[in-house]
Amino acid sequence: MAILIIMVYGCETVYGQDEILKDSGAVSNHEGTTTISGYIDAYYTYDLNSPPGKNIQYAYNYSRNNEFNINLAILSAKYNSDKVRGTVSLQTGTFAAATYAAEPVLARSIAEAYAGYKILNKTWLDAGIFSSHFGFESATSNANWTLTRSLSSENTPYYEAGLRLTYEANDRWIFYAFLLNGWQNIMETTSGKAIGTEIQYKPNAKTLINWSSYVGSGSPDSMGGTRIFNDFYATFKFTKRLKLAALFDFGFQKNANATDFHCWYNPGVVLRYELTDHTSLTGRCEYYNDPYKIIVSTTTPNGFRTLGTSVNFDYKPARNFLLRLEAKYYYSPGNIFSENRIISGNQSVIITSDMIMSF
Repeated sequence: MAILIIMVYGCETVYGQDEILKDSGAVSNHEGTTTISGYIDAYYTYDLNSPPGKNIQYAYNYSRNNEFNINLAILSAKYNSDKVRGTVSLQTGTFAAATYAAEPVLARSIAEAYAGYKILNKTWLDAGIFSSHFGFESATSNANWTLTRSLSSENTPYYEAGLRLTYEANDRWIFYAFLLNGWQNIMETTSGKAIGTEIQYKPNAKTLINWSSYVGSGSPDSMGGTRIFNDFYATFKFTKRLKLAALFDFGFQKNANATDFHCWYNPGVVLRYELTDHTSLTGRCEYYNDPYKIIVSTTTPNGFRTLGTSVNFDYKPARNFLLRLEAKYYYSPGNIFSENRIISGNQSVIITSDMIMSF
C-alpha cells in the first residue's frame, strides 16, 4: 500500500473583453486585445510504497516523490481580434519534463504556440501547437473538477501539433477537425499524418455532450501500428449545486506484424456537489483495462487493469484563491505497483493537498 501527499500552489488569469480594458496586464487597440496570464503549480509528494528512484508510477502530473517541486508553470500571451488570433504559452515543471520527454529540448518549453485566422463566418483555422482535443480534463489543475488527473487524461494526449479547423454552428453545436503529426507529437515520428474530430453538443444550459476521435499511427514507423481511438464524455447539471460527468474511452490498435486489432477501454464517472458558495465535494470512480499493454506498459502478463476512486474537497475563500484536498485509491489484480523497491504491491492510496491563486 502506498500513500502520496501533494501540495500544489497555482496561479492563472484569464480575462474577458470587459476586464481586459480595466487591467494593466492586457493591451487593447482598435484591431484586437492582447492578454498576459500566468500559472504556477507547486507541490510536494510522498509515496509510502517507496518506488525506485523519485518518480511516481503511471503519473505525469505530480510525478516526483518526497520532494518539493513545480508541476507546471506557464507564462502566456494571447491575442484576439475579429479576424486574427494567436497564443504563445511557455512552460516548465515536472509535468512538462515527463510529458514532453520525447520532444526536442527546445520544444519541451512550449505549452501552446499557434496562429489562427477566421476564414469564414463562424469558422477558424489554427496552425501550430495546441492543447489536446481529448478528455474532460486539462493540464491546469484549477480548470478541473478534481485536483489529480484521471487515468483517462494521463493516458491520452495533453498536446497536439498540426492544423485545427473550428466551426461554431450555433449556441448548441461546435465542430472541430484536425490534421496532426501524430498521437501527442510535436516532432513527427511517422511518415503519415493523423486525423481527428471533435463534436460538442449543448442541448441546454445544463448539459454538454462531447465526442472526440483519432485515426492514425499509434507508434513510430519503426514499430508500425494503426490506432483508432474514441473519447466520449457528458456533463449534467442537475441542480444549482449538483453536477455529474460520465466518461468512456475505447481504442483499437493493429501493429505492423499483427493480424488483429487489440482493444483497450476506460469508463468513469465524476460527481460534484457544491456544499456552499465556497466549498464543494467531488467523487470519482474509473476503471482502465489495457490487457495488451498498448497504452500502459507493465511487467505482468495481463497488462494494466486498474480500478481508481477518489474524493476531492475544495474550499474557495475568495474569487481568486482555492484550497483543495484529495484522497485517491488504486487497485489492480496484478502486482504493478512498486513497494519497498520491489514490484509486489497491488494497491495504492494517494492523498493530495493543493493551493491555487489567480492574478
